[in-house]
Amino acid sequence: MSQGLIPYSAFSKEILKYYYSPELILKNTGNEFLNLYCFIAKVDPWVNEESPPLPENSDFYIKNIHKNLVAVKKINSNDICPVIKRIDWKSGTTYGQYSSNRIGEINYYVRNSYDQVFKCLYNGESIIHVNGIASTIEPIIDYTVNFTSNIIFTGDGYKWKYLYTIDPGSKLKFFDEDWIPLPVAEHRKSLSTSILGSGDISVINIYNSGNNYIDDSGKGTTTTIRIDGDGTGATAAAVISGNVLSQILVTNSGKNYTYATANITANFGYSGNGAQLIAEVSPIGGHGYDLISELGCKTIIITTEFNQTEGSTLPTDIDYRQIGLISNPEITVGVTPQFANSSIYRATHDVLLAQGSGTYIQDEIVYQGQLSNPTYSGRVLNFDSINNLLYLINTHGTISINQPLNGTTSKIIRLVLQETIEQLIPYSGNILYIENRKKIQRTSSGLEQFRLTLNY
Repeated sequence: MSQGLIPYSAFSKEILKYYYSPELILKNTGNEFLNLYCFIAKVDPWVNEESPPLPENSDFYIKNIHKNLVAVKKINSNDICPVIKRIDWKSGTTYGQYSSNRIGEINYYVRNSYDQVFKCLYNGESIIHVNGIASTIEPIIDYTVNFTSNIIFTGDGYKWKYLYTIDPGSKLKFFDEDWIPLPVAEHRKSLSTSILGSGDISVINIYNSGNNYIDDSGKGTTTTIRIDGDGTGATAAAVISGNVLSQILVTNSGKNYTYATANITANFGYSGNGAQLIAEVSPIGGHGYDLISELGCKTIIITTEFNQTEGSTLPTDIDYRQIGLISNPEITVGVTPQFANSSIYRATHDVLLAQGSGTYIQDEIVYQGQLSNPTYSGRVLNFDSINNLLYLINTHGTISINQPLNGTTSKIIRLVLQETIEQLIPYSGNILYIENRKKIQRTSSGLEQFRLTLNY
């Protein structure tokens, strides 16, 4: 498979808009990406069939794809999904922990064996373990328990925020050894729906546990935790064991924080010193509010399939070598162009021929007039010898009824009785993505499934 081509720089972000607003597909307003289709093209062979060339980003190349289109099939909103790198929880692995100041990519989320996805809010990082510690207990949400914050503390010292469980339907279409799907429904939110505003403080982590503190079972009588920042409402209490800090309980996560610090002091009449705390502020809206941004999603997967004849639309004894995406192809209804909106279209010029002997050969050029200067020509996609129907692509000129049509390779000559012009208006729609592949052979019982992985 060759490297795909994205000629339009804003393509992937626009695809996400399309996905997040599927109601656009019901409108005919002329908006870009109103209708998205997967195309198949190019029946003639590559110069080297075992090594397809890279696509080119030129007007000439794009026009040739239009000329060699075989068919287009509609991409619906449930065929598109944002995905993130698959990171399966594994015992003995040290995971990164979320930080609002992080730069670059770190493994701070995991998928467990139940398809639950968690975000690491604390990995044991401390003055002793500056890079954190190994995770040895798999994070798991028990649905029989009523979790109010969806934050779990595992016995290995990790703190995990439960984000979502992978939907079985999405897993079937978009899950593989490299990617896990994100739930798009979780992205369709307005900030007004979040009571946390610009962010909250879900956890306060201990960087230095200090010494000489007095245990009060987390009641806040021997120590005071002060949280400073630009938000309001966050409160916490310390849990002390063996005269050192063992845990910080966030009793109110507050709201509207963009930054915060936390400090602990011993109350009057009690001892304790040296502890250092880190108050980590959540993303806008809180952890899990915007998974696309929060988990660094930069990839979408688009799936589609061409199933047997597709309702007698596609021949099953053909091959092709290009697949890709096209937006807003047009059809003619009466004399008025409009956006295509049906499930599938064949991009062929169909010619009904008179009875005769012999069979036109796939990929050969047929013509009317003189071969050196034809009045009409096209490339054979398929010949239905039972119904005497010839399906052509890459046509030039105007065909003449009751005139012979010549095959350059087969040497067949038959009279043209009738023509049916292409369902799609030639050269309409924007070619957005291209993959050049080795020959893909269709069969009468076959199913071609494609998964296009696009980065932005």
